[in-house]
Amino acid sequence: MFGTADVFLSSSSIWDSDCIVSDMEMPGTSGVELLRLLRLRGIDTPVVLMSARAGVSTAVEATAYGAFAFVEKPFLPERFLEVVHSASRRGSRSQRMLGARG
Repeated sequence: MFGTADVFLSSSSIWDSDCIVSDMEMPGTSGVELLRLLRLRGIDTPVVLMSARAGVSTAVEATAYGAFAFVEKPFLPERFLEVVHSASRRGSRSQRMLGARG
């Protein structure tokens, strides 16, 4: 777990994750900006974004950058775990197909 998106972006975990879960509103780099920066670096790890205040336009923007899912708070824990599990499975398969880090 990372305190900010910027700390995560400077870590090696960006290459080793099967799934990335991020809030939309964080200090510094937002969740959508994190997603955009990951894609610019060629990282296609599934990203699940969540927010209590984001509107339709934010969800559309997240989808345009390739978010795996956009989850509105409050959410049912079971549903959230299903989404994360599905994203992790996809990420794990993608990593195996690549055979190595970026």
